[in-house]
Amino acid sequence: MAAFVPITPVEVSLPDAWHPWDDVDVSAHVPVGATGVILHWYSYALSRLGLRKNGSSDTFFDYARFANYHGWVAIGIDANRIFEAYTDSQEGGIKAWLVGYTNDEVHFFTNGYDKTDVITPLTWDDLDCSGEAPPGAGRHFAVLSPPGTQPLLIFCFAGKHPSALNLA
Repeated sequence: MAAFVPITPVEVSLPDAWHPWDDVDVSAHVPVGATGVILHWYSYALSRLGLRKNGSSDTFFDYARFANYHGWVAIGIDANRIFEAYTDSQEGGIKAWLVGYTNDEVHFFTNGYDKTDVITPLTWDDLDCSGEAPPGAGRHFAVLSPPGTQPLLIFCFAGKHPSALNLA
């Protein structure tokens, strides 16, 4: 069975403008046992969007900083198939479509692990994630800029080579 399961896209109702961390229930679209959802989002007005697994205390939300911008994200869901969304826009300017889900082969942590204590500015640093995930497991990183600096948000997936992942 594939770890990432595509579905016919369905629009997901995100919270209206200026709502911090509202529940988004996708139980009508993904089966019991799903561990995460794959969303394609589009920002048609100046907006910010945050997504996190239900129950998380993570507070970063910079996915959609500009108008006419889109992206993809995989986000964990709880056993009730709920994730949380934060929208920050006067126009409610973000649409999202559920395009797939992950099964029990994929695990999402409820909260991210802070690795800033091992980062030295302007150098290449090794990040030891062996305590959080076993060797060969994929890892997803969010690199955020410090407050008051130029916005930076980088996502990368590390672990198995993408060709080794069963995405069918």
